[in-house]
Amino acid sequence: MPRKTIAFDVATTAFLSRRARYDFRMLIRPIPLFLLLLVAGCASTSTYSVSLKNQTPRPITAVMTKDGPPFEKGWASPEDVAADRILPDEVSGLQVIPEGKTGTNNGLSGQFDKGTHAVLRVYDGKPLPSEMLRTKPGRSRVDIVLKPGENRFVARETADGLIVEPVVP
Repeated sequence: MPRKTIAFDVATTAFLSRRARYDFRMLIRPIPLFLLLLVAGCASTSTYSVSLKNQTPRPITAVMTKDGPPFEKGWASPEDVAADRILPDEVSGLQVIPEGKTGTNNGLSGQFDKGTHAVLRVYDGKPLPSEMLRTKPGRSRVDIVLKPGENRFVARETADGLIVEPVVP
């Protein structure tokens, strides 16, 4: 009799372990799909166009960048240039705008993780990337969060420094 009990226990254990392995595989199977959806759901593609009229008495420098991931050459910041992640010539969104002229950047597309924004940085004058790093938002730098689509601005000089205002159609 003890042998039957042992045989039954062994058979039950084998059955349960196969079932446990099956249940475990069923639990794990959707994880890669979930991770793929999680990663794919985090980034979206947006396109931005910017027009900036310079009404200051000197040139200004405009840089279209992002305030978060993922890194893209066209959206590289002065910090990326200074860190040698990219050459200044490869940055699509960097432009010096002479006084009285309008600079445009049409149709710059990018991937934006949740919480990442397109940002237009406007610097007074023609600073080098190393000088841009030292310039924080204030009298000589204005940062503006862009909206997807067309964005139109005008830059002016006031007693408080550089200001950039939206153009209302």
